[in-house]
Amino acid sequence: MTASLRQRLPETRGGSTHKIKCGKVTLYVTLNLDADGNPMEMFIHADEGWQGWADVLALTASVALQHGADFATLMKKWRGLRFEPDSIQAFSIPDAIARCFEETKT
Repeated sequence: MTASLRQRLPETRGGSTHKIKCGKVTLYVTLNLDADGNPMEMFIHADEGWQGWADVLALTASVALQHGADFATLMKKWRGLRFEPDSIQAFSIPDAIARCFEETKT
């Protein structure tokens, strides 16, 4: 199997930060874009007790995006995931993030 090459990001990159509620958990998700406006890097700041989990999710998404994964496909895979914390607005933290970016179209 051949490994895909990692796309290097520019020193300065644009992006946006979204505040997302998932049950009692508040997330601040930053999505940075490459020069063509494609999502290439994600950072998540989560409430106490959730930061380690959020770091793993963001790091995995960033590595996948920088190796050629399609952002819409990632969000489609996250959409509908169910596990704690359960809430009325979202099934899980990945689902809440996917719903946010689905609504904002990035």
